[in-house]
Amino acid sequence: MSRLFHPLLLLIANATEHRLAKHALYLKEELAILRARVPGKSHTKPEERARLLKFGKPLGKDIDRLISIVTPITFHRWVRKERRGYKPAKPGRPRKR
Repeated sequence: MSRLFHPLLLLIANATEHRLAKHALYLKEELAILRARVPGKSHTKPEERARLLKFGKPLGKDIDRLISIVTPITFHRWVRKERRGYKPAKPGRPRKR
């Protein structure tokens, strides 16, 4: 009977281990960003946001419990903007038509 459950338990353990590895990778990236910016404010740059999105999106809703550099609402807004292909407006005065 135990041989029947062994493959199932192994599958669950591997899935959990893979998920924890993703969490650790995300936290390492977030920490690297914070350490680089310790003396200053913690406004993220576009390349930092891209890194957080790259490692945070695969975590799904688990990111809400992990993220500390910005609020989960801000992170999910970045995801929506990336999905929609948002491009920021050019700075300066609008052109006349």
